[in-house]
Amino acid sequence: MSNSISPATTVQAALHLHQRGDVDAAESVYRRVLDAEPNNVDALHLLGMLLLEQGNPKKSETLLRSASTHAPSSGILANSLGVCLMRQARYNEALAQFQLALKFERSGVDVLQNMGEVCEKLQRFEEAIKYWERLLGIAPDHDEVRRLLASVLEDSGEIQQAAAHLFYVVCRDTAKERDVLALANLLQRNLQTEAVLSECRQRLSRNPDHVGLNQLVGCVLASRLSPTHAAQLSLPEQRELRLSAIAHLERAAEVRPSHLSYDLVGRNLMEIHCPEKAIVWFEKAVASNPAFAPAYECLGAALLSLGETDAATDAFERALKLYPRSPLANFELARLRQCPSEPTISQIKHELSSAKILRDDRILLHAALGHRYLSEEQPEAAWKHFCESGELKTDQEPRVCAEIYRADAIIESFPKARPLIRDNSSRPLSYKMIFIVGMPRSGTTLLEQILASHDSVTGCGELTFISSLAGGLSKRYGIEGGVPEASWQMSDEQTQALRHEYLNEVDRLLADDPLPAKKRYAIDKMPTNFRFLGLIRQLFPDSKILHVSRDPRDVAVSCLEQNLAWPFCVPSDLSTYIQHYQQIMRHAEELIGPDLLTVRYERLVQTPRDEIASILTFLGLPWRAECLRFNETKRAVNTPSKQQVRQPIYTGSVGKWKQYADCDTEFFQSIEPAIMQVD
Repeated sequence: MSNSISPATTVQAALHLHQRGDVDAAESVYRRVLDAEPNNVDALHLLGMLLLEQGNPKKSETLLRSASTHAPSSGILANSLGVCLMRQARYNEALAQFQLALKFERSGVDVLQNMGEVCEKLQRFEEAIKYWERLLGIAPDHDEVRRLLASVLEDSGEIQQAAAHLFYVVCRDTAKERDVLALANLLQRNLQTEAVLSECRQRLSRNPDHVGLNQLVGCVLASRLSPTHAAQLSLPEQRELRLSAIAHLERAAEVRPSHLSYDLVGRNLMEIHCPEKAIVWFEKAVASNPAFAPAYECLGAALLSLGETDAATDAFERALKLYPRSPLANFELARLRQCPSEPTISQIKHELSSAKILRDDRILLHAALGHRYLSEEQPEAAWKHFCESGELKTDQEPRVCAEIYRADAIIESFPKARPLIRDNSSRPLSYKMIFIVGMPRSGTTLLEQILASHDSVTGCGELTFISSLAGGLSKRYGIEGGVPEASWQMSDEQTQALRHEYLNEVDRLLADDPLPAKKRYAIDKMPTNFRFLGLIRQLFPDSKILHVSRDPRDVAVSCLEQNLAWPFCVPSDLSTYIQHYQQIMRHAEELIGPDLLTVRYERLVQTPRDEIASILTFLGLPWRAECLRFNETKRAVNTPSKQQVRQPIYTGSVGKWKQYADCDTEFFQSIEPAIMQVD
């Protein structure tokens, strides 16, 4: 080192190299300074931090402690040593160093942030909040601390305060997409979204291109289309909400194009069941950042819903290459029986042992493990993980299945529902409705795919229209009682209005059909509409009802394997649900009579030609060979059966429950009465 250059100047030159990313050159210069001047505090400090960045905390600690002995009153050094100790999970020692740093740097922003973080690690949450709030008094625009505060406050149940911190970040337009999603979820939980939406709209009126606010409004509006919230809206209101949500999200992506903003649009399009549109945005995301694993996951899910199994598999495999522990990719590939060699079962189990893994990811990984064990012919281990996945989904769900589904009330009100005798409107209607009902995983998707292959039938998929109309009856007409009691109190005019509202939405779905004039039937295949058959017959007395019945044991195990929502994910609740479903369907068969046909799944797959011919005769339709080639029909399928309906008919799922017979004898005994009803 030249005598004309001071050590301080040389250290500054090394720091410049360090900040530029040339760490090898920086380390070399720091060491040259220390060779000439072993007690140079700045060189000891900066080399210590460089080594910490490179993953050498022990060597870093040695240098930082040496520097501290020569500068014991340095708050900056004490803070750096605290960071080094925190990286080693030595939290109490780190806390002591931060307290020392705070003694010398009372208004140090970095020290206050670190104090909060180490207190959080030590589960001293009130102290963590105190330090972070003190920091925000000095630096109110510190986004990262607001994120940390929001997380701790949420865990403490202070949802409104947590949301306020994230809203501050979003309003500054410095938010990341994960901030927007976190805030949207908090607002859903707090159920105080109107004031926030009003504030967002006021701000957007002044700045229409504000990215964070457009994203927030889009996410909140999309969340209102979930079944629980949508039931409070009319069908036109739901449609307007859907269009508005997409418009806000697309506006944000146009203003600030990035893989994250594209991914956010795609995720919300999937939430509102628009996979074709979602694919466009996920493809934009991976084109913008080919290393972004989450977009490949979601792209795979969207492609799978459209029957593009090979392309979906490729997308999931790409996600796993980038992030081997990807929960969704692991689950879907396992379900497709295309389990990758990495991660192994033991690796996934190790991941599940981590306390840091998110609840939703834990659910998917348990389900993925279940399928992994199935592929290795270990049904007992598979059953255990399927059940653990299901139990995790019931943390915040109501568990009183009998009260929620109210079979007795549905049966009691059924005869009282008055059919619409005459539609007084002048609107022409070229098609009639077919409603396919039954248990989830009973074969309803297969039957719809078969019938949608007929040139006189259009399959509309699982429409939520009936449940939305039913759920909003009391609010709309001011009728006392909920569903089903409210339905039989409607006037003819109210009944006709609901019928038209439903048909208007179906008309919009059929608008893209290339041969609408030839279609005599449109299918609404929402299995759980069996709960609303009274309302359906009231609105559509000329409709046909197809009830798909399957061995309840096979239904049950298939529900558990497919990662369905409550009550289909917990054996005891599922058993109760099956019993209530059968009570309702026995009653419906007696009342509806010749307009209801029960289709046995087992007969459909074992003698498909005969069964399909009988169904077409019931519908008054001629035979079409295309119905046997249903797997060649191109249409979106957004149910867990999306893969199966792309294959020819097979009987491999009949009696599938037998491999689990010894895993939960109490459960299978509980549904024995239901088996008797099917037989």
